[in-house]
Amino acid sequence: MKRLIPLFLSGILLFPLSSFAGETILNLPGVGKVVSNPVRRTLTFVSDGTPMEFSVCWNSLHWNTSRGLYVGGMKCVQGEVGGWAKPEFKKKKKTIKEPHYRTFIVTIGRYKKIASAICRENDGQIGCVKF
Repeated sequence: MKRLIPLFLSGILLFPLSSFAGETILNLPGVGKVVSNPVRRTLTFVSDGTPMEFSVCWNSLHWNTSRGLYVGGMKCVQGEVGGWAKPEFKKKKKTIKEPHYRTFIVTIGRYKKIASAICRENDGQIGCVKF
């Protein structure tokens, strides 16, 4: 496995992730983590036992030939893992499709704890700026 060297961009840590499966994008102790699998193009949200809320948003613009312009807008997925309310929230792990060839924002949190990253997937590799 290649050694990953963090890069600094305007004081923000830019961490290129390799194309190996199971790379952690975010890890928020006491809440949970987000794991990317660029080979399968999925994001997996894993709770540490505390309910964890998550959201992923990306731009869905595409070129419309007949109109001669870009059309579309933002798409978002929001959910919860390890929750107590509805049965679909009780699972401690949830996997969704990763936005392909897109820049996206992923956020996880619970109460006063929050972590976020801006990521870009391209050709099975992901780079992220973590906040």
